[in-house]
Amino acid sequence: MKIPLSVILYRLPGAENYLAVNADLSALYEGIKLFDADNFSSNTSDSLYLITESMLQSRSVSFLCEQLLSDAVFICLCKERTEALSSSYQGLSLVCLYTDHSFSRVFNDILGIFHSFDSWDKAFHLSLLQNCSLQELMNISREILTHPLVVLDNSYTVLGYVRKPGEEDPLMERLIEVGYATPELLSFLKTMGIISPLENSANPLTNRYELPDGRTVYSMMYRYTADKSTVGYSLSFCCPEHPDRGYLHLMDTFNENLNLFFHQAPFTSQISSDSCEAFLVYLMEHPKLSAEKLKSRLLAIPGLSLNGSYLLAQIRFSEETHASWSFIWWNLKNRLPRFRPFLYQEILYLLKDNSAAANPAIFLSDDEKNAFYESFSGYPLQCAVSQVFFSLTEMSAAVNQCREAMNLGIQLDNKISRRFKASLSPAAISVYTDILRKYTGITQERLQKKQRFYHYEDMALFHLLKHLKQTLPKEMYASPGYRILKQYDTDHHSSFCEVFAQYLINDRNINKTAAAVYLHRNTVLNKIKKAASIMGGELDDYPAQLFFILSWLDSLIF
Repeated sequence: MKIPLSVILYRLPGAENYLAVNADLSALYEGIKLFDADNFSSNTSDSLYLITESMLQSRSVSFLCEQLLSDAVFICLCKERTEALSSSYQGLSLVCLYTDHSFSRVFNDILGIFHSFDSWDKAFHLSLLQNCSLQELMNISREILTHPLVVLDNSYTVLGYVRKPGEEDPLMERLIEVGYATPELLSFLKTMGIISPLENSANPLTNRYELPDGRTVYSMMYRYTADKSTVGYSLSFCCPEHPDRGYLHLMDTFNENLNLFFHQAPFTSQISSDSCEAFLVYLMEHPKLSAEKLKSRLLAIPGLSLNGSYLLAQIRFSEETHASWSFIWWNLKNRLPRFRPFLYQEILYLLKDNSAAANPAIFLSDDEKNAFYESFSGYPLQCAVSQVFFSLTEMSAAVNQCREAMNLGIQLDNKISRRFKASLSPAAISVYTDILRKYTGITQERLQKKQRFYHYEDMALFHLLKHLKQTLPKEMYASPGYRILKQYDTDHHSSFCEVFAQYLINDRNINKTAAAVYLHRNTVLNKIKKAASIMGGELDDYPAQLFFILSWLDSLIF
């Protein structure tokens, strides 16, 4: 195992005082050697040597200059800190280590550091192969780490920790006591800057804070990722100094191994067993799995059945939004247990089990709306919702429904938004307001808000029309009555098409139509009669009514 030079100096007893000249402290080494100037080898690349101050001073400058061709780094033991020594050998890769310890003790201490790290590395990898818990891995690492540390998964549940005597931190102790970050504790950790919800924040993130006893200490947060998603965090507490030198590199070395734990298959299954994330992603990747195979996999998933009443939602964030999947996942898990969030191809999906709901087609009940909006912390989002499906074998169809609802909904949304900005009559604006409510689930006022919902059941007719247009000429499903009425509207700047379409959609009920277009029923009745006279009839047969609606919808979105 290779160790950074900065970690060696950090772990070396009494090595707090040193001066590096032309030495890369992040360079990695497998061991240290005694430097013999009389038998100097030219093959010294990546070699680390321990020398004495007298040895450095006894050699001529010309002799030392010959060694500059190599990449070796020399650790020189010095009694006193003098700038003259280091300035005399500016071209040499040198670390002046100011210590009273003897040459033999320092050499043995460095050998001991390499030995302990090598033993730890082997034990850590062996434990990984044995699928040990993270707490067992932390116990193995107890002598490697120098400050209190707690490791959380992406739901902020404590996986493991290391305590250091005399360095107790009340925040860490509270985390360990509860076993997870409660909403109040999580909010406080964010306020203190100890943990960040943003995926694009610095990694590692360091911050200064004060303990109740008045001590000023530092914390460090590492974020672990797998498949571009955060899977866990490690939080270091009670660092007496800013961890910008050896401690930072020490944690880099430790976290290289810890990353292996977060990427191993058993951990992926463990962390996702409660949220079904791994299972649902697997289901997305294998849409043609038989019901028998799904049943066998569901045996390990608590609270989820093959058959039931399900809804699937797809969430899309704006490009400038840097939403944290981990925080959203945690909020949904704890506040809305019927929602099962998971990521697939960098898209957030929500599977909702509505089997026990009075109306399985409702995505958000009144009791769930506020918790849902708050779970996304006010981020602008668009949400597409499938129709109800009754078996997990139908998940692929639900995914396609979400995709179509999202694309068609945004397309309709944008077109209606442009129409609102145009100079429309009050009656036309009322009509389009109703279109928004009926076909996108939002009102004109809601259009200005951050969350927009698109339900496939509202978009299904648009979806049908989209495929009709791909397979049939427009003349095959176009309505002659609509073409006549639309031409009249164009010539006379009227809105008979919209009113008559609402009349058909509302079961040819005058009162419902009047409420939909925000006009008096007598006004609507006169418009319907006028439209019928223009077209030569009220379109009494169902095919004629369907063609009229299809032609009207075609003008709305395509």
